Amino acid sequence: MKRYRYRILNLIIVSTYLSMFIMATVAALGEPNHYTSKVRLSFYKDFENETLGNSICVFINQLIYTYQYEFPFLASGMIGILYYEFSEFLHQFHEDLKLQFKSLNHNKIGSLQQVHTFLYQVGLEVQNGTSMICFVIICCQMTSMYVTLSVFNVFIKKKFSSSSICRMILSFILGPGSLACLTLCSSKISTQFQKVQRTILLLKDELIRRELLESKVFDSLNTMLEKQINVMTASGFVELTPKSLLAMIGSLISYTLLIVNLKQ
Repeated sequence: MKRYRYRILNLIIVSTYLSMFIMATVAALGEPNHYTSKVRLSFYKDFENETLGNSICVFINQLIYTYQYEFPFLASGMIGILYYEFSEFLHQFHEDLKLQFKSLNHNKIGSLQQVHTFLYQVGLEVQNGTSMICFVIICCQMTSMYVTLSVFNVFIKKKFSSSSICRMILSFILGPGSLACLTLCSSKISTQFQKVQRTILLLKDELIRRELLESKVFDSLNTMLEKQINVMTASGFVELTPKSLLAMIGSLISYTLLIVNLKQ
């Protein structure tokens, strides 16, 4: 299953890079008669060799598209993978915790408490290490989509250049993809932590039901209950949850409707 999952991930990365490469090439060569665009991409130098000039235009456009579209998408993908893999560790811990309903052994629960403490510390480090990066990615992608929507609504009745069409396609595909990757993968962490907390509460109820009032076991369970991570955030400004994703999409739709009404 994991091997199949990694193949899909590699396919997504390769396909997005190839799409970006093709779009950047088409945008650079799609308007061969557009003198201003060619001169701008070749550092305002008019090369006598047309092949050399076109090659430089394609290379510079590749750098621009990589920085503006591909890099934020890959960064969000890497963070999403980090979130997902950490949620898998939490899922395995949750499965180990459910096995304790039969024995309720204080030695095993004590060992699980140490694992829980370690996972809690790792969760805090993951949140602190990726919080600011997620905030920058969200700001970049939302700004890119806002600008794209503005350009599309302002010039909708005019003929779009190949460069504008390529930018719009990449923005509308990679932008929402980046946001969805961050929010959906990070929400798995909070979901798994909530499952762990519920299982700990059920273990306490089971101890009371069996009248096994062992202080060490209760102390271990209470210690685990005190440590919890609610949701991952982007520098505390945005919660990385599916609700936040819907809110961001809703703001884009509202922004589009506002531009349409202002035009009328």
